[in-house]
Amino acid sequence: MYIFYIAIVVILYIYISYYYRYSEEPTIIHSYEKLFQNNVMLEKRPIILLENEKSLEEIHKKNSPYMIKKNLDYDTSNWVRNKYKYLYIQPTDTSELHLLQASKKLTEDGIPDKDETLITLKVKKNQIIILPYHWYYYTETPINSVGVHDYISWILP
Repeated sequence: MYIFYIAIVVILYIYISYYYRYSEEPTIIHSYEKLFQNNVMLEKRPIILLENEKSLEEIHKKNSPYMIKKNLDYDTSNWVRNKYKYLYIQPTDTSELHLLQASKKLTEDGIPDKDETLITLKVKKNQIIILPYHWYYYTETPINSVGVHDYISWILP
């Protein structure tokens, strides 16, 4: 019986460890909403849905209907780390969205180090950006956002 429990713990440990393995190469995936497939989200890279005509709610229901959802308020004065498995961001106006990879850290002042490479996206109103777990983001424009958890990421820090 103990071997069964040990096997469960080992399997959970391996599964959870994949949440903390980040890609080293900063790549953005571009896709059209009509052609988007959910398996692309497993690559742990930001995704931009171009020519989107749907709301955040519709995109969430289509891509992750069984996950835990939370509508979020965004503070435009700080860098924010995504605490959700996926974060759907929809700007309310054309703006720039600054991203920092999940494997990087912010300084004590809450900003990226001056030597870090940032990704800056010029996004149009109603385009949707899907950020993976632990990526940092910053914009000066108000955004609508929905955080989505599965049942494992919901308990992770």
